[in-house]
Amino acid sequence: MNKWILILITILAILLAGAMFLFFNGTRVKPEATSETPGSLSIIDRIQNIFSQTENPQDPPTSIIEGGSTPPPPSNENLALPLERIGNNPIAGFMVHDDTSNKVRYMESALGHIYEKEEGKMSERLTNTTIAHVQNVYWAEAGERVLAQFLSTNTNQLVVATFSGKLQESNSENETPFVVRGSFLPENIIDMSVSPRGEKIFYLLKDGGESFGIRANPDGSSAQTIFRSLITEWLTSWKDARITLTTKPAYNIAGIAYSLNPERGVSQRILAPTPGLTTNEHPEGTYILYAKNGEGNLMTLAALNQRTNEVLPLSLKTLPEKCVWSKEKEDVLYCGVPETIFPGNYPDDWYQGKISFTDTLWEVNLNTKTTLKIADLEALSGESLDIIDLALSKDEESLYFKDKRGGMLWQYRFTTPNR
Repeated sequence: MNKWILILITILAILLAGAMFLFFNGTRVKPEATSETPGSLSIIDRIQNIFSQTENPQDPPTSIIEGGSTPPPPSNENLALPLERIGNNPIAGFMVHDDTSNKVRYMESALGHIYEKEEGKMSERLTNTTIAHVQNVYWAEAGERVLAQFLSTNTNQLVVATFSGKLQESNSENETPFVVRGSFLPENIIDMSVSPRGEKIFYLLKDGGESFGIRANPDGSSAQTIFRSLITEWLTSWKDARITLTTKPAYNIAGIAYSLNPERGVSQRILAPTPGLTTNEHPEGTYILYAKNGEGNLMTLAALNQRTNEVLPLSLKTLPEKCVWSKEKEDVLYCGVPETIFPGNYPDDWYQGKISFTDTLWEVNLNTKTTLKIADLEALSGESLDIIDLALSKDEESLYFKDKRGGMLWQYRFTTPNR
């Protein structure tokens, strides 16, 4: 009997030692203090609408943890195909490097690990810092800083947390090349955008019946209020030397769009009240692509030439969020266009995930007023793709996008060089 008791005690001691090793093997990131900004930072009334492109938000995380032994996921990357799925897990977001290497950097949603894929190579995991259940991510400082947003709890209230983390070289030979360390920005940021060079950020906070626009460094320092409005629901985009603010769209509400000078804080209206308004401005401000809720609650697309004030109606039925402007050709953009548009209240039903699309890829030339179907994405992938967050490579030979339905990252290679 004593022999069996001794064996049992030995087993329990081994298990206890293993549990203590696992517990102390990870290091929690301690957030650094950040400067306060105006606003009471109370919970946003409709928090689920902040991440409108995420149909199934997951449980909030409890911590940000460095290290771990999770192996990199297997890859289905097939370099022989014009359309390639990158990685096997849903992503929170991605960025395309602004150089000639044709590299894409992305963050997986479940654990917040960052990967990078270069053309002709397999994906490489860059970080092992766990940021669980990331809903959205912004990239600053040439991709060396991430601003990861997720749902969390604070005094038993659901809040939107935004972690600003810098990629730093790892000191461990057995770890990934980088770790992510940083601090938290104010809670419940309504929307955010990053300057074209990645040197500044602009974000919105809500305080009672007002919204405040804050310009700051990507780490949250040097925060300054440059915008105030009685409208509390905005979407922002920082292109060229100005910030575009568009009211959050609803099919039965007339939306407006303003431009904001980020240095002087001066705003100017650029689009009059328009039902269901959504926008996508040209990187140099030449055009602003916009959609409105037309007859029968169907989407109507047009482009406003901001130099001549000419409005160019487009025959394609899609949303500006499904388009990307070419930087090489001023009058050209590429869009995901639904094969079928079902009756509904747009864009609300699509934002809320009540309706999903199966897109084909089109080229639009505003100068020649022509459209060209480039690819049947479903035929190439064998999947129904509802594409968002489009971005072109530096040489514009590749188009990257995220599938709204499944959250996967895809790369389409144009088969005709120098189109």
